[in-house]
Amino acid sequence: MTPDTSPPRIVVAGGIGSGKSTVGRLLAERGVWVIDADRIGHEVLTDPAVAEAVEGRWPEVVVDGVVDRARLASIVFVDADDLRRLEAITHPAIREGILEEAARHPGEPVAVELPLMPEWFGVGWTVWVVDADTDTRMERVLARGSASEDVVARMAAQPTRELWLEAADHVISNDGDLVDLASAVDKAWRSLDP
Repeated sequence: MTPDTSPPRIVVAGGIGSGKSTVGRLLAERGVWVIDADRIGHEVLTDPAVAEAVEGRWPEVVVDGVVDRARLASIVFVDADDLRRLEAITHPAIREGILEEAARHPGEPVAVELPLMPEWFGVGWTVWVVDADTDTRMERVLARGSASEDVVARMAAQPTRELWLEAADHVISNDGDLVDLASAVDKAWRSLDP
């Protein structure tokens, strides 16, 4: 049997404030092409068809065809049904955008920073879950200027820590400093044997 020599495909998943973006930057320093699912999600909301679908459900968040993301977030992150409706509108296009971007880098290692459960990815993808305790995550997000009630709502809308950990092929603990995180990323990277 021939060993798989294709470049690594990594899903860097975890809750808000866990450190996915920092892990992404550390991977980029190693030559990994990093895809930010949040960026693609923002781009998807600028698609006229998506904006129209959002306006059909939440007309108050769309002005002149432009989705007010902050206003939309203030609605969907406090109502699980609304969040599911938004995900039904946006997730197919986000998934397609991620997979298309990954396909444009066939000879390179690729990582996707994903604030969702990694069920979109199948064979050939390794799931790294970045884990940090709730207080640490809260402090990080508040330091970025988010309001406390917004952070609490987003955390409540995301999967539990247990679900994240169950989804992981590799857990990267991020309760320490950047040196500790870089060491954990190095260890996970070496486990891929790229």
